[in-house]
Amino acid sequence: MIIPTKLDMVRRHIANGELSEASALCPVESDLETLRCQWSIGRAYYKKEDFSRAIDHFMKIVEFKNDPDTLFWIGCSHYEKKEYIEARFFFEKAAAHGFVRAWHWVAAFYHFGLGVPIDLNKALTLYAKSREHGFLAGERGIYSIASKNSNIAKVLFTFLKKTVLSVRAGNIAFFDINDQRLVDLSDGIEQMKRDQRSPMQID
Repeated sequence: MIIPTKLDMVRRHIANGELSEASALCPVESDLETLRCQWSIGRAYYKKEDFSRAIDHFMKIVEFKNDPDTLFWIGCSHYEKKEYIEARFFFEKAAAHGFVRAWHWVAAFYHFGLGVPIDLNKALTLYAKSREHGFLAGERGIYSIASKNSNIAKVLFTFLKKTVLSVRAGNIAFFDINDQRLVDLSDGIEQMKRDQRSPMQID
């Protein structure tokens, strides 16, 4: 007879929508299984758009280890709550601990002036780091900045590059929609553009 692990039981509760019961099985301990349970519960709350509870569970993990994946999702949770200063802090920590996907997120904060003054040079540097690791979102960010305040020839050339990028993204998606190079190409970064309409004021 196979005895279910704590993680199995937590996942069963999550599947049934019983997040309180799942939480009760995971006290604040540093053993790996408990940390995995906290991660699963945090992601379940994130998907339910209960970002405060998601942060609570993710923070129980980073109390014991600076897990870059968890730091990234704490940043995402703060971002969804429009807590841009906190979000950028955790994205930067995630990137510094090797979660390179976070670089184009940090870049976008400087690009669109969310929680910080707009700094296109810094945004370009960070988008470039993302592009170096193959993320098309970083490359798109570079082209987006290049198309601003340029003469008509540069604008047209940048438009051509963006068109080629779209074709490349389509080809990659055709073979594997889950290819990591496509991550964040829409959704989150696009939301930042919308949030730019009412950015946090910086004194």
